Amino acid sequence: MYFWLVLAIVVGLVGTAAVAVLLTTAFRGRAVVALAPANSSTAVPSPTLDPAATAANSPDASRKQNPAGALRSPDDVVKASPASSAPVSSPARPSGPSARAPTTGIPGLPVEPPLPAPRSPENPSIPAPQQESAELLRQPLDPPPPVDEPPAWSTCVDPAPASKPKLLPHPLELEQGPERLLFSRPDVAIAVAQCWSSPPRKDFTRPQPPEEAKRIIRWLDVYDLRKCLHKKKLPLAPDTELLAISPDGTKSVLCAETPREKIQIFDLGTGETTSEWCPYADDPSNRKVTAADIVDSEHVLTLGANRKLLIWELPEGHSVYVAATESFQLSPNRNYLSVTTPDGLQILEARTGEPCGQLLCRGKPTAVAFSAAGDRLAALSVRESGATLQCWSLHDGSVLADFPLGRTPKALSCRNIHWCGPRQLLVDHRWLVDLDRNLIVWKYDVANGMGVLSTPDDRHWYTVRPSFPFNAGFTLCAMELPDPVAAARLAEINPQPQVLLGPGSRLSLNVQVSNVPDRPNFAEDLRRNLSQRLAANKIVVAEGQAVVLEVRALQLATGETHRYGRGVRGIFGRDDANTTVVAGQKVECRAAVISHGQVFWEQTESLKMDLRIVQLEAGETIDQHLSKHMWRAVGYYFEQRLALPDRVIAGGDAEGFGQSVFVIGGTEPAMPR
Repeated sequence: MYFWLVLAIVVGLVGTAAVAVLLTTAFRGRAVVALAPANSSTAVPSPTLDPAATAANSPDASRKQNPAGALRSPDDVVKASPASSAPVSSPARPSGPSARAPTTGIPGLPVEPPLPAPRSPENPSIPAPQQESAELLRQPLDPPPPVDEPPAWSTCVDPAPASKPKLLPHPLELEQGPERLLFSRPDVAIAVAQCWSSPPRKDFTRPQPPEEAKRIIRWLDVYDLRKCLHKKKLPLAPDTELLAISPDGTKSVLCAETPREKIQIFDLGTGETTSEWCPYADDPSNRKVTAADIVDSEHVLTLGANRKLLIWELPEGHSVYVAATESFQLSPNRNYLSVTTPDGLQILEARTGEPCGQLLCRGKPTAVAFSAAGDRLAALSVRESGATLQCWSLHDGSVLADFPLGRTPKALSCRNIHWCGPRQLLVDHRWLVDLDRNLIVWKYDVANGMGVLSTPDDRHWYTVRPSFPFNAGFTLCAMELPDPVAAARLAEINPQPQVLLGPGSRLSLNVQVSNVPDRPNFAEDLRRNLSQRLAANKIVVAEGQAVVLEVRALQLATGETHRYGRGVRGIFGRDDANTTVVAGQKVECRAAVISHGQVFWEQTESLKMDLRIVQLEAGETIDQHLSKHMWRAVGYYFEQRLALPDRVIAGGDAEGFGQSVFVIGGTEPAMPR
């Protein structure tokens, strides 16, 4: 035993000595110093100022190269799932020329059926000779529509049947606070809530076992939204998640939380599972299901983590078409759906996959919403320069609204958006946007509750409970926005937007940066770069303007110290007589659009001097080397990473012109902070 221990120690020492010799040999003739802390960053090379290359990499340039937003990468053309991934309760799939087995697909286009195998005319059961098969395969097929050109727009207005009488005439007391709440069509007036709780403890005299403490009970509560009453309670498996319910309120889609690969069709009438299958069984690397929805009683949509959107026919259980996307949204009556593309949205027919039109966005869409009337579509896209809200008419695809959200609040995540009336949208359940004023006009909060993600009409739906007593239950409420107090206040002040910066406008440049150590004309180069990038947005740079783009870089001390040692000892963080202590430095970068002393757009970045391993040139000190690389990073940020705004709107406040809190049955003024 001792022999092997001594042998292991000797081998370890020899290996360490060999590594030290190799490192010393590799860095011979250079001054090598290393920072002891583990945090490190790679040195940023000095960028070459090339405005043409910068413009070519801009989002506008990418839209010009791909105006249709078509997905043309190899991952975007995917194959439908094989029959082995069909629901287990499905009958055998038909064979022969009449089978609808999809082979390949183009995003937004229906999948072409496979060619029938050529047969000999003498004996149809025997394949024809190879040359006849080759001749048949060489016959030209009807080419699909070109993906580089936007398809002609076809009307895709899809209103949901209205409910008479009105849904939820008064607040509805819920049996349990929901994890998720989904709605059927308004004329069906059904709501399904997924709830959970811990099992009751039977013995309080002894500690609860860990496995018992982790147990949970899940179930579905079904509500009638016209009569405002609870209809039934359906038990679920503990690890089951509700993904969607059918328009007629009779079925739901469930998925196991772990491993989240199989979906189930759950009958809300009988409480039984009618079918289940793994939609992405043919993809062993990624079978995870991220979203699902029900188009009608015969079609189910599934979206996987592999970006494959499939629609399945029931009860046969085979996919009808495929598309490559990261998210989708169904129209109110579920006849159309929107899918995200790299530069916009594509509208498809939900059952056939036929494209209806392409909508270009000013960035990657993060939230999409159809209006309750089914005649308009709104999308929120976020770029580094800020968030932009766009709205289109689904009659002809024309743009109804297109404006930035001003000074975007830092708390704005832009992950959810829904309509609250014909001209208002609520973003993240908090910020009310007026399409007539192009502004955030009001801010809402909900105390002890949450907003509902999907709404059956153009009101805002939310769950809330009173602060006292502590065990009070949740109540489901719906409210038209803006509320009477907010509407009166907005009518009184009548806020109007002012386009501060946009195509055709003028501004002045105020560049306050030091020269990069190895670029003596950096300030002038940066001014030229910014002027050309603004000119690409049709903004003219001129002196003496009221609107100023201020670019500033200020070097400050961080208050930290960094210890650098030479050679191998420095690499391993060991101090010696050659150890150098350096004071930490950082550069605060800021770009802002200012008018009359007020900031209307701003971006900041902090760049620190924290290189781990550096190689000094002849006659160069550690401070000089670190400062050089830090200022190179500053140049790279301003010339390459900084996203300049193409429009800035003034006249509003980032938090709106007032604030209210949702309570049971209405709103209350927010308490001043």
